Amino acid sequence: MAQIKADEITQLLREQIANYDAKVQVDEVGTITSLGDGIARLHGLDKVMAGELLSFPHGIAGLALSSKRIRWARYSGDYTELSEGDEVKRTGTILSVPVGEG
Repeated sequence: MAQIKADEITQLLREQIANYDAKVQVDEVGTITSLGDGIARLHGLDKVMAGELLSFPHGIAGLALSSKRIRWARYSGDYTELSEGDEVKRTGTILSVPVGEG
């Protein structure tokens, strides 16, 4: 039977701790409270900006429309996949459309 050496275990633990790279990602997440006619009412997302792109479940995109404390979003895609209680995430990107002669 192999002997467990405390020095080897200590060395392995020290190496793993020294090489540990913690990456933390913080997302602002809201919840769909109601759906209808291409519009979702949202709870949360307190810092969302009007015109910001939102990420709905199942790859559905949305556009934030806010009115003071009430948050709304226009969504596009297969809305039958969405339901009340689903999570919605901010993307941090404002909708923009390039312009030019082309």
